[in-house]
Amino acid sequence: MRAHQWALVGVSVAAIAVHVSAASVRMARVPPVAGRSFVIVDPATNTVLAERRPDLRLPMASTTKLMTALVAVTHRSLNARVRVSSSAAATPGSHMGLVAGERVTIRELLEGLIIASGNDAAVAIADAVGGSVPHFATLMNREARALRLTDTHYANPDGLDATRHFTSARDLVRLGRVVAAIRPLAPILHMRRAVVPGPGGRGRRVLVSQDGALTTWSPIDIIKTGSTALARKTIVCRVVAPGTHAQIWIAELAAPSVAARTADVERLATWAFHHFARRTVLKRGAAEGTIPVAGESDVLVHVTVDQSLTSVIRIDLPVSQTINLPHIVTAPVQAGQVLGRVTVRQGARIIGVRTLVAAAAVPAVG
Repeated sequence: MRAHQWALVGVSVAAIAVHVSAASVRMARVPPVAGRSFVIVDPATNTVLAERRPDLRLPMASTTKLMTALVAVTHRSLNARVRVSSSAAATPGSHMGLVAGERVTIRELLEGLIIASGNDAAVAIADAVGGSVPHFATLMNREARALRLTDTHYANPDGLDATRHFTSARDLVRLGRVVAAIRPLAPILHMRRAVVPGPGGRGRRVLVSQDGALTTWSPIDIIKTGSTALARKTIVCRVVAPGTHAQIWIAELAAPSVAARTADVERLATWAFHHFARRTVLKRGAAEGTIPVAGESDVLVHVTVDQSLTSVIRIDLPVSQTINLPHIVTAPVQAGQVLGRVTVRQGARIIGVRTLVAAAAVPAVG
């Protein structure tokens, strides 16, 4: 992907519509996506740039482990040492190579959980924090409710297929953003390789990312993927545009293959950065009109925007303003006095509303 592709980025009232031109770039349709559900979100403004069935409840596979990590750091110190149970060591699927009876730190388990997507690490964390997998799942669901993940429910800490174990693309992005903001987890989320001591402190275990081709795709800085028979291929990731450093989050569920998932993420990121930009559409102090003062034919109150408005907009569509001001005001008027508002839209979407205030004081007549 070339760098130049990334752009992101009791008083009567009068309503005045003002249209502001946007760049004349023809908007391409959202690229075809193989997964059943996806969403693209700009985290700075919480703007959804594109979506398809973002609230559809689907199996999540190993993206589950983001919640496992969150619950782990909420309840235990990263330096705490825990004993690995035989059930944890025997957990099927991807693993970090734990041995029953060995003692490891929570930090080492988190590295195995996130980097190697270790199911053994997930169950070891559940045992250490919750006492059992079922009780740990209760903690996971409690956290999901606190985060208002309304389309998410957990049955286990590893993401293996189970009844009532599901999430949505929208919830997955919400969770990813929360976990990425947790200071102890941030360095681990960025790692693609780590080395931890071997069983009993002898030798070493090399942990290598299980996230496929996208692991080496430089615009992605945080990524968690998953794969099971029911979930098929899942992903949640943060993509950073080279040059501008604009960020987006993408989640996709139920892609048919790793290759399809990889292609989908690359196409969606390219499309989003090429067709959207973060811009200041209203500047604080910008003049937005005048209002006559009653009884003073040659006196006008100048009104300005009280606070800047920055938002993500489509660069191919015009931005419009609807200004609401009274036809006339009575003096005195104080500087900064609220006199109206301006609503900014792009198509049917309201980008934001800002208050209009008097730019200067006007004394009482006579």
